[in-house]
Amino acid sequence: MLPFDITEIVAAGLADGRREHDGLLHASSHILGSLRHTQLDVAGAPKITSQLVRDVRLHTGTMWHTQLDEWFKRERAWVMPNVDMTPFLPKGWGGTLDYLVYNPELASFGIVDLKTIKGDGLRWIHKSGPKEEHVYQTSMYWWGVKAAGLPLIKQIGVYYLPISESREEQVEPVLVTFDPLPKEQFDQLIAGRTEAVREYVSSLPFGSNDLPFELDGEHELTDWLTDKLAPVQERVLTWKYRKREGKWELLLMPHWSTGYCDYPDELCDCRTQGQNKVGEMIEDIYVPREGYEHIDPPSLP
Repeated sequence: MLPFDITEIVAAGLADGRREHDGLLHASSHILGSLRHTQLDVAGAPKITSQLVRDVRLHTGTMWHTQLDEWFKRERAWVMPNVDMTPFLPKGWGGTLDYLVYNPELASFGIVDLKTIKGDGLRWIHKSGPKEEHVYQTSMYWWGVKAAGLPLIKQIGVYYLPISESREEQVEPVLVTFDPLPKEQFDQLIAGRTEAVREYVSSLPFGSNDLPFELDGEHELTDWLTDKLAPVQERVLTWKYRKREGKWELLLMPHWSTGYCDYPDELCDCRTQGQNKVGEMIEDIYVPREGYEHIDPPSLP
């Protein structure tokens, strides 16, 4: 019917919008999650073709950022969008703060990050607060703005914008506020993460001893496998409520980061991990499955 392939056009457009490799660790994706993914990403390891559906979901968030930028501009809000924080972050790290907002009543700046989220996911935000990775990301930005010498509001804001309805309840956007992580705790994590990446990069046959790292030429997949590459992300214990049976089951499930693995199985096979039932609650008593008696169950959510 058409003289062109729409999917090819969509895929090419999404590819144009991807961040180019810059050899830096990024606050938005490298603080938490799989250390193996972080090492491979910073070093510029070869990736498989991204799944189109995942790219569409990520681009949906990008489009909402662009739209909100326009609306802030129309309303003449005292907002600086897309602030490059790289000069004020620890060496080897980069990142872009969504919004630096000036409050004239407080004569101080506040930082706000926009996160799109599925409607069903908002229930967990209301129950448990902001996602851990968002707390770490924005805390890095907060300390970066602090290092820049600007007067800062103590609290950080993450604005969760639902992009779908919920099967259980009506959902509305919510601004969640919280204090930044203590600098000592944060610095320790960042230092350890940076050193692990630096050691891996320097262990590559074509690597360097410092960051940012620039990829030079083509290499075999086996070249990326060194003794400094972190293990594949282990599975995690997760409680799941089975509504039909009316009971809680404890599962060993792939870590959330496996859904963002861009690497061939030779470099990371976390996508092949399955899930196993290890126990269940029967009349408020935990009963382990045979063969999993050694596992201590976490508290119910």
